[in-house]
Amino acid sequence: MQVVKKLSANQLGDPMEAVRRGEKVYLGRIWGIAGGLKGYTSPDGKPGNGLKGTFAALNQAGEELRAPVCYLPGSANDFVEGELMGGATAVQFAFDIFAVDASKPVAGKKKSATGYEYECVVIADAEVRGNDPLAQIAATLPPPSAGTPALPAPRKSARGK
Repeated sequence: MQVVKKLSANQLGDPMEAVRRGEKVYLGRIWGIAGGLKGYTSPDGKPGNGLKGTFAALNQAGEELRAPVCYLPGSANDFVEGELMGGATAVQFAFDIFAVDASKPVAGKKKSATGYEYECVVIADAEVRGNDPLAQIAATLPPPSAGTPALPAPRKSARGK
């Protein structure tokens, strides 16, 4: 395991491999617990946020990386950022990251300036939501029994209204 300053998709593998092969390529997996945001300004002057917390990644070579800062690709980062900005104190997530050939225009879409795009797939068994204690309790409850009686209908008040 190697500890690095930050994690990002470009540390997982070469996204240009998708362009060379003309197909979707698995780059690796990133997972972690985000508890805050780290602001930055991109080279073209646009503001953005990375994630602060505890993160790990497994790259194409099978090496595990760990870092206190993580920059996920576009929509995945927006999803986690939105949960944090919505009041979540921590967000657990796990994504498989792919590079997709985007070097040629496709109907309704322009070609990518880099020649590739990232695709992030939520790993099914990961908890990808805010730290919601009620949701955590609900996840541990068994389903209602087949014979569980329904609640009675509300009674009318003495006023008849």
